[in-house]
Amino acid sequence: MYSTKLSIPVSGCGLFLSSSGGHFSELLYITKRFNASKESQILTFETSDTKSARIEFAIEYLPYVAPRKIFPLLAIIPRLYRILGYKHFDYIASTGAAIAIIGYLLARLRKKQFYYVESIARQSSLSLTAKILKILGLKYCFVQSEALADSKHTLIPSPIANFRTIKMNYTSEKTSLRIFVALGTIRDYEFTRAIDLVKKIINKTDTVNWQLGFTKYQNLPGQSHFELERDQFAQLIELSDIVICHAGIGILTDCFKAGKVPLVIPRRRKHHEHVDDHQVEIMNLLLSKNLVIDLEANPSRDLFNDVLNFKVLADAGGYN
Repeated sequence: MYSTKLSIPVSGCGLFLSSSGGHFSELLYITKRFNASKESQILTFETSDTKSARIEFAIEYLPYVAPRKIFPLLAIIPRLYRILGYKHFDYIASTGAAIAIIGYLLARLRKKQFYYVESIARQSSLSLTAKILKILGLKYCFVQSEALADSKHTLIPSPIANFRTIKMNYTSEKTSLRIFVALGTIRDYEFTRAIDLVKKIINKTDTVNWQLGFTKYQNLPGQSHFELERDQFAQLIELSDIVICHAGIGILTDCFKAGKVPLVIPRRRKHHEHVDDHQVEIMNLLLSKNLVIDLEANPSRDLFNDVLNFKVLADAGGYN
């Protein structure tokens, strides 16, 4: 059995750094897991999900930087250095992505404790960010995968473990369903393949709302949106019979909190839909827990009955 090298902070004022999307969702969970004091602060990218999130800490926004674009992030160093100069922080923590590298370097410069929490999306191997941090000198970090845990990678409880499904024995005779399709908002990556799959299984009588992000597609049935405010996004999940989405941890946990089992199509690197295949890892993890249904493997309307027959419940301690 490996020994634990890191301990979760029991309290303290933290400076929390992350990019947007799933990294930001996980960051909010970590602030609670770390029991961060109300004087703590968040630094993240300015996007629709981060701007409309309900958070209890001070927050500062940075211009969005695309994945794996480390050099544009260098421009934030003076700003972050000033923050560290005028306010006391007990530690700096990050859930990624590349912004964690900036945070780590400045933590070393200011002699602050630095915590890196690897994404739940990384179940079989470390992310590029984690690998770079190790090269730069980071010895220990938190992981959310039992397969990755060892003497240098301390397992931290994953919020996904707090969700479970129950059978509802629901019988529906509906031929017209309310469907919400969420493709994510990662810039410079389209997801037309998902739209093509969804169009094969929807009916003309269905009411469909699309959150397209940077995917360009003409003449879609229903209502199309580039981005949605947080409240509107959550409302569409709550009111829809069926949610179809990419395998982003943010949208997935939103579905679970609403009691929904989503139909999932993971973005894949080979189709130029993301920088890597971490969404496949997320989907496989959640499939093993019966929390999602793989629409990519079987694009059939018959799966709708499976969705309607299960409900997700949350035990104490997960995302909230």
